Amino acid sequence: MSKYEFTWTIENFSMCHHSTGLSLRSPTFMLSALPGMVWCLNIYPRGEKSKECIDVLIMRCDNLPRKCEIEYSVCTMDKDGKTIQKKEKEKRTFEAGEGWGCSSFFERKRHLNDKDNLVVNCTLCLLQVCDDNDQENLHHDFIRFYDNGLFTDITLRTKDTSFRVHKCLLSIRWPALVEKLEKKKTDEEYFDVSISALEAMIYYIYSGNLECQNSQLTAEVFAAAVKYELTNLKCNLCLPVTNFKARTRINAEEMFFEWKIPTLSTLSNKTSIHSDVFSVNLLKFHGWKLIVCLGSHSSESTCFSILLCRVYGDNLKPIFVKSRIFCGSHFDIQSEHLFQADKEWKCADAVDEYLNDCLVLHCHFTFTDLGQISEITRRSCITTSSSSDSNESFKTNLKLFDYVSDDLRTLYTTGKLSDVKIVAGSETFLVHKIVLSARSPVFFRMFENEMVEAKSNTINIQDTEPAILKTMLCYMYTAYLDQPLKECALSLYEAADKYDIPTLKEKCASFLKSNLTVKNVCEVLLLADMHEDKKLYENVRDFIAAHAEEVFSTNEWPSFVDIRPNTAAQVLQQIVVVLRNDSEKKSKK
Repeated sequence: MSKYEFTWTIENFSMCHHSTGLSLRSPTFMLSALPGMVWCLNIYPRGEKSKECIDVLIMRCDNLPRKCEIEYSVCTMDKDGKTIQKKEKEKRTFEAGEGWGCSSFFERKRHLNDKDNLVVNCTLCLLQVCDDNDQENLHHDFIRFYDNGLFTDITLRTKDTSFRVHKCLLSIRWPALVEKLEKKKTDEEYFDVSISALEAMIYYIYSGNLECQNSQLTAEVFAAAVKYELTNLKCNLCLPVTNFKARTRINAEEMFFEWKIPTLSTLSNKTSIHSDVFSVNLLKFHGWKLIVCLGSHSSESTCFSILLCRVYGDNLKPIFVKSRIFCGSHFDIQSEHLFQADKEWKCADAVDEYLNDCLVLHCHFTFTDLGQISEITRRSCITTSSSSDSNESFKTNLKLFDYVSDDLRTLYTTGKLSDVKIVAGSETFLVHKIVLSARSPVFFRMFENEMVEAKSNTINIQDTEPAILKTMLCYMYTAYLDQPLKECALSLYEAADKYDIPTLKEKCASFLKSNLTVKNVCEVLLLADMHEDKKLYENVRDFIAAHAEEVFSTNEWPSFVDIRPNTAAQVLQQIVVVLRNDSEKKSKK
């Protein structure tokens, strides 16, 4: 299992202006075992639902379709690394754009301190990547196709050995090389490396795997990846980062001053007393002042309010202010406010009980323009070594499947270096012979036997809806679907069967088996019968046996009997046998 740790320090935390339901996002980071996936922490300074809490979510910020199961724990710490509160481990499956974490767990009042720093520590442990089987099938198809060498258009040489490869794959997996070839206007390139090193690099291009039998070869491959700008491979041969430290500093500036006011008892009700205008460097073009507004008098006290006023400056610029105003041991009032279009804010209501004394207000204001600086401050790696390591026993085997499927998605969406097009209705898809042939024996035979489609480099498909064809092509390139199966399973099953894509066909069949209803069972039965899918047929038959009265009462069943009378009769016979066997089993008990 791959384990990672992310520690995020938020400086001037109390100056986070975010109200309940609004969040602050950490710098993003990536986990070496999940290439392409982008992660961050989202913190709700005043809770997602309750202002008394600090909520923390672990977020996926990418749009990749694959899912992953993660075990995580989150804790808060003080400046010395001592745990304040800790949420125990949980397991969750993360999808793109989704977040899980700790809601209504961390108490806000426990994390407001003199240092005004909040430290959040998160540990992540990768348990599994979902849909790995589909991904492995995708890469096995490409390895097999690389071996047969069809449709190659680029030659890579070293020593006296040549390797034929596909330019379209190089364009997404090794773009620096393609750029160099196009600049030289050639389709050949010589490499000053050993045969084993170049072969390992090419194998990585097609499979996402790097296999090196000894440490010397690994070092040579790394040097070649640097020299010839095979960036992904170079990055993944470096030690993986397992520990991240990040910092977010909220822009803030403090202002302290004392304000002496004459005895309030001598002043009449509703009198306003104005302080001098002051400013802070963070908000150079804004001026501020305090106003004391007298309220009611009594023989023992005087009530008054204190207002903070924006004297000049851009009223459209939001400014968050935190205040503390106190007078000896008589009162100590703290508050906060977000200035938007407003010009004044009542930051305190107080009472002066010493009518004959001069009133001395101790004022402490902290201002922020809502700006912040966020950065990853440290990345660290953990590695182990063994004195028993030798060239004979050393072996590197890196599995980087996800990079291949991500790159193939780019190839599909851009249509770059397409060498064949598919026309369906009014839509045209720019595709690649290597991908179609690697994933579908039907397309492979079409191109290998130089049929009309191969010669014209155009394939006309009139019996499949463009939307279904688009989804099928997306799966052929990436092993992922671009629309939910509930919207397309029946039609996609037919297309997968026609073009002999067994993994896609099985994916659709599995969905249909798990989502049978009284309403759709006849339609699925027709599909299973037409395509002679025995497993799907048996699953449908068993469902009908369990819901016979409901199914036979629908309008769909008579329609199915009219279309497939022999199949309907066979289903009925088999249901009778099933029910009789069940009855006999119950009678024996």
